[in-house]
Parts: sequence; structure tokens; C-alpha cells
Amino acid sequence: MRVREAVAAFGYGLADSVDFTMKEGCTVGQTAAEQVERKRGVGLTDSQLRILGYIASCGAQGCTDTKQAIAEKLGVCPKTVDRAVRRMRDDGLIISRARFDENGSQLGNVYFIGAGSR
Repeated sequence: MRVREAVAAFGYGLADSVDFTMKEGCTVGQTAAEQVERKRGVGLTDSQLRILGYIASCGAQGCTDTKQAIAEKLGVCPKTVDRAVRRMRDDGLIISRARFDENGSQLGNVYFIGAGSR
């Protein structure tokens, strides 16, 4: 099964246009499925691909779900999400930024699609 069909099967609207520019090397209006398909050459596992697809489906505002929430939505173990996020962040496939509330307390991270280092 091609990546586009596999990702679309998860029902996150990844075939819809995502109107944002990734950090490097991605055009505005490229579909999230195309972005994820481009990443497939990096050697992602099915779980990592699903997590990357989920983050891509959040669009320009990024994914503000916690790792626990992502795990529950995708039906995977929270540790799987933690390992996948760490690996993809190290590979430059996703970017995580800390969020803070108005009192300065740290909230969960927000995740964006990155350009990848490979």
C-alpha cells in the first residue's frame, strides 16, 4: 500500500491541503499526505508514520495534543509516542516547541512538521 493511501486510511484528512510552509524544502499548499510520503524514505516504522501523519494533520498551528492524547487517539502505547517523537525530532522530521501559560507555567509542547536532516 502506498503511503498516501495508508495515511488517508487513518482518517485525519491528510489528503486535504495543508496551507503552511515547512521549515525548509516544502511548498505552501502541499498536502500533508505528500509531506508524509516524502518522509517515508527516511525509514519510519508504521507507528512513526502514523504519528507523523497525525502531527501533519494538525496544520499550521501545530499539534498541541499531549503524547498521552496522541497515543490514545492512535491506539498506541504512550512510550511508543515518546520514542517516536524523540527519534523524529532528532532526525529533524518534527520540531517541538515548549508552550507556557500566562503565569509562566510550562504546558505541553506543540509539534510541527520539520524539513528532516536526511
